[in-house]
Amino acid sequence: MTWEEVTAVSTLGLAAVTFGLARSTRKLAREANAETRANWRPVLVPEVEDASTGAKGLSLDGRLLSMRIRNIGRGPALTVTAALWVEGERGYPDPVFRGRAGSNVVAPGERITFEWHDFDAPRPPSVLGLQAWSQLDGMITYGDVGYVRYETEVKVGFRIDGVAELLDHRFLGAARDRIGRVERVRLRALQWALTFGPRAPRILRPITRALARVAVKRLG
Repeated sequence: MTWEEVTAVSTLGLAAVTFGLARSTRKLAREANAETRANWRPVLVPEVEDASTGAKGLSLDGRLLSMRIRNIGRGPALTVTAALWVEGERGYPDPVFRGRAGSNVVAPGERITFEWHDFDAPRPPSVLGLQAWSQLDGMITYGDVGYVRYETEVKVGFRIDGVAELLDHRFLGAARDRIGRVERVRLRALQWALTFGPRAPRILRPITRALARVAVKRLG
């Protein structure tokens, strides 16, 4: 075995040990970060009905649509926005209706009301009667004190007689947490290749370059 081969094997072993230590450190950091985020994570949901007054959380009065949103999480929701849209061709939202509120901050346990003025609600064909609904998809987006963005998906239905109902809603969580396990592995492979590739012995560089190409292709 030549000195170059010995150096290559030693470097590979050192890289493996370093990778293992970095992985353990990242795991501990993720667990600590997840616990911290859980303590200040906001969760916004559209309110179906006020338990004390019985008032509906979603209402359509002429061309004014109102949606009351409540924070059931532990932390404040910052820079809150709400939008509804019709899904157009190729899955792109077209048009988009953006709601307005008196504030863009919701403290834990508090409520905020978004309004859509001059709103022309979509109506199903009259021949279908009161059993038919037209639907708008929507999203409530907001951040926490750590600048992590969260999303809550909503679906709103409209009937021919002017009734508006909240059909469904779902807390999606943070966008960065929805990356799958396979994508995370590929991202780590790319990070490893970019970190150790330039310092690897010449005999190992084709392997690191190939690994980086595969990771970039899969992530793209």
